[in-house]
Amino acid sequence: MDITISFDRRSYKWCKQEHVNLVRLKTYEKQLNRQLESYKYVLLRDVFEVLGIPVTKESLTAGWVYDTMKTGFFEFKLHPKSNGVIEVILSDMEKDIRYAFPSGKSFPGLYSFS
Repeated sequence: MDITISFDRRSYKWCKQEHVNLVRLKTYEKQLNRQLESYKYVLLRDVFEVLGIPVTKESLTAGWVYDTMKTGFFEFKLHPKSNGVIEVILSDMEKDIRYAFPSGKSFPGLYSFS
């Protein structure tokens, strides 16, 4: 599943200089990939928090699980618009990653679902 996020003035991390936003987004992408490699998952909530976007209920279970069969990394596909908005497209998101773990009940070391 792909998701498109608008990085714009509604985010407190956005600024008027497009080149600054592009550098920030690449830095955030590297940070999230380090988290993915370390913890073996990244929640959509983590992406929202890094981008300064309000967290949603759905973002608490959707995300990415580190898969050694693939590259193990995700990337921001950036599409700058003429009005200063940058569309961030994230590919291969799983709608509910709770079931990707052996127990099916928890995110190792972070969350527990009953």
